[in-house]
Amino acid sequence: MPKAYADRPVYVFEIGGSTGVPKSRVSIDDFRVDYEAFSDTLPDDAFPRGSDCWDPAARARLRLAVEHLGQYRHGICFMTDLDPRWVIRLLKRGKIEEAEACN
Repeated sequence: MPKAYADRPVYVFEIGGSTGVPKSRVSIDDFRVDYEAFSDTLPDDAFPRGSDCWDPAARARLRLAVEHLGQYRHGICFMTDLDPRWVIRLLKRGKIEEAEACN
């Protein structure tokens, strides 16, 4: 990591895999800044502070952002994820019904 970021929290996570070779992604504060600003636009009657949220895709930057949004609004973010590589394996094995059940 560059020395300028030595004292900051850094996340490294894997993205991709369903469309090619997985890649590593580094994230520092960009998602926090974006989603704190976004949070300030949300009306409390639509997304009450302290309420929980969930992320059905749990995708890369969005996963961190939605998790941070929940924390910033004093709630918990619950993640669910389906690795598309699993569906690809089911399809290759001819298990169409099982693959469709993942939808």
